[in-house]
Amino acid sequence: MPLEDSSNLETNDEVEGILPAGKLGQQVTQEEFSWQSAVGGTRGLLETTLPGVGFIFVYVVAQNLNLALAVALGLVALFLVVRLIQKSPINSVLSGFFGILIGAIWAWKSGDGVHFYTFGLITNAVEALVVGGATLIGYDPVSWGLSYAGLDLPSGWKKVEKYQPLLKACRQASWLLAGMGAIRLAIELPLWWFDYVVALGTAKLILGLPFFALVIWLMWSIVTNSLKRLGLR
Repeated sequence: MPLEDSSNLETNDEVEGILPAGKLGQQVTQEEFSWQSAVGGTRGLLETTLPGVGFIFVYVVAQNLNLALAVALGLVALFLVVRLIQKSPINSVLSGFFGILIGAIWAWKSGDGVHFYTFGLITNAVEALVVGGATLIGYDPVSWGLSYAGLDLPSGWKKVEKYQPLLKACRQASWLLAGMGAIRLAIELPLWWFDYVVALGTAKLILGLPFFALVIWLMWSIVTNSLKRLGLR
């Protein structure tokens, strides 16, 4: 039986499926929140978590950094090859592959396993700054994603008084998205600084897909409540 993949539920996996705002845009058109869709289905869950689990497991058991890096790279490369063979969308796996590759190179060159996670810390910081900055100046990603979610919203709805509560809800959801990156950074950076490789890897797993899905659910709750009050749900 093939692994379940939520890409068949997405309108545009190549664009929306790899973005939190896109994930939210897919969810707001549904009557109920789908945790399965939020994590990318069984396949998405495995593709996202197994390379990190493999790295930590081998690093702890074998005490061999190079072997742990090889396992992580091998797993993500395997997932990429399988998608290519099946002609499935590859953007999410490809971005994960390059992220792990960069981390593996930095860890290998430094000889320190903690640098396997350095690139992820940088992306968390960039995510928090970009999303927070965009929201602060009025270009929040959630309202942008909502405009392409297939809802009955008029052109230029952000400037219409009737839709101001919805715009406010979108901005609140965007702040949650920025907060996700900030929280990850606040927890992971001290572990990185003090070279706690296993603790950092464990934190990355917990604050990865499970935390992402929780944030998407909170964003969905805020936005859909506003949509219901406007009669759009």
